Amino acid sequence: MSNSVTVRDDVSTDVFAEAKAAYTIADVWLALNLPGEPKSNCCSPFREESTASFSVYGNGKKWKDHGSGEGGDVIEFLKVSLGGDYGDVRDWLLERLGIDELDGGREPVVPFLPPDTKREIEFPCELLEGSEKTWGQFADKRGYEYSAVWTMVQSGVLRFGRVKKKTVFIVTDDARRSAEVRKANGRPFFGDCKQYPLKGVDKSWPVGAALVGQQEDLFVCEGATDLLAALNSYYRYRKAGGERLWRSVAFLGSKVRRLDDDLRLRMRGRHVRLATDGDEAGDEARSTWTKLFHDAGASVDCCEMPRGRDLSDVAGELEPGGLFA
Repeated sequence: MSNSVTVRDDVSTDVFAEAKAAYTIADVWLALNLPGEPKSNCCSPFREESTASFSVYGNGKKWKDHGSGEGGDVIEFLKVSLGGDYGDVRDWLLERLGIDELDGGREPVVPFLPPDTKREIEFPCELLEGSEKTWGQFADKRGYEYSAVWTMVQSGVLRFGRVKKKTVFIVTDDARRSAEVRKANGRPFFGDCKQYPLKGVDKSWPVGAALVGQQEDLFVCEGATDLLAALNSYYRYRKAGGERLWRSVAFLGSKVRRLDDDLRLRMRGRHVRLATDGDEAGDEARSTWTKLFHDAGASVDCCEMPRGRDLSDVAGELEPGGLFA
């Protein structure tokens, strides 16, 4: 999708400026049906947390996520909420809020962005493959097969590094459009936040999507640790003689509402299986993602997790055939 439009001399309306003038963070929060209530001290609508780390201020026009470090105006709030780029924000405003009817219905102008511009993730460390010792320790700690961890590394999905003198693991793929960084010991970086706040992540790109081939079905889970659990289970499934070809990928968060355009074009005729978390956010994600993939021409079924648990919690208790049959 191109993010630029032709700017004509007789057009002066800026859809982003109109949105900033007309709407508050609370207006958009309610329009998107995000969880919680926007206040000066509230829980983030972008993740589950027990301690408030989010602020709406400046007469409702500004926001700050103290957990991720992100913040800004209503446009930036929409961009993060939609998990897309400024073109997606523009389209959402035009379709949902009727900004094209403002100022006499003149064609809106959006800030120029080169259509081929790609965001780059700002990683906090060098991404390393690690050693056999690293792989063994990681497998032992998480209850994975050593060979499964080796496969994750060789496919480019799993990397290691050091942040503030602590060992971290990075879940990504060779496209480097989406990624998540966590401490190897499982502890949070600060507060309740277990993910290092990365800038430049494209949440419309499921982690692992760079590996999707022509014949594979798609196993879609929620979050980086669930992706690793799915990859370990799939290794066990194939080791036991399972023949069906799957590619496991993960959306980074339950609030993702958009699928990358190029990937969406590759979904027609494919089968997709969803494994979202067993909570209200997971229920909403399952409904949203089912529609995303149906609209892209895929068939969809779902693996429902026990309430209050996710795939990484239960994968060790399940026979892999139950997930991938």
